[in-house]
Amino acid sequence: PFAVNTISAQEGTIEVYPNPATDVITINMNLVNASKSVVYEIADVTGKIVYTQTSSNVKSDLNKINISNLATGAYLLKVTADS
Repeated sequence: PFAVNTISAQEGTIEVYPNPATDVITINMNLVNASKSVVYEIADVTGKIVYTQTSSNVKSDLNKINISNLATGAYLLKVTADS
């Protein structure tokens, strides 16, 4: 089974799906206030950053990240938004 992980906070919501994923992950983000910069980072379990992407002037974003080149395993997604 696949899951949609939704995180809600005062700043907005982020949905990440599918989980688990093999080819592409989708990040659906809706912020209350626009962010000057949003950084998406994927790290392996050792903490090594294996993917980074930056978007500018984001309030609502649907981002698809190709992960098919990553080795099978567990990864952490970090999304950082500056106001």
